[in-house]
Amino acid sequence: QVKTYRFTVGEVVFAQSARSYCVIGTADGLRVMPSLPLKHYQDTLIDDGCVRIARGAIVNPVHVKFRFAADHETILAPLPNGEEIVVEAQFRDTVLEYMYTQKG
Repeated sequence: QVKTYRFTVGEVVFAQSARSYCVIGTADGLRVMPSLPLKHYQDTLIDDGCVRIARGAIVNPVHVKFRFAADHETILAPLPNGEEIVVEAQFRDTVLEYMYTQKG
């Protein structure tokens, strides 16, 4: 059974790769697994304000508030379901820049 979902990038909280597919989570708690990989959606998500935080994860900073872990070095992206994604080193500068520009 195939269902079609339509939502805007503003409704997307995160997109994570899941082997050759991806999982997209929305603000209302919906989790969908489209039949296409994350790379199919990455340009649209990033062009519309989402931030890549790991090779296999993109988050929407409107819904995800980055924070530092207890070690004060690791940056975490807490998701609404309680899961936390660690920001990978190669994306750290981008996330730091975003964090500091959003504070004021």
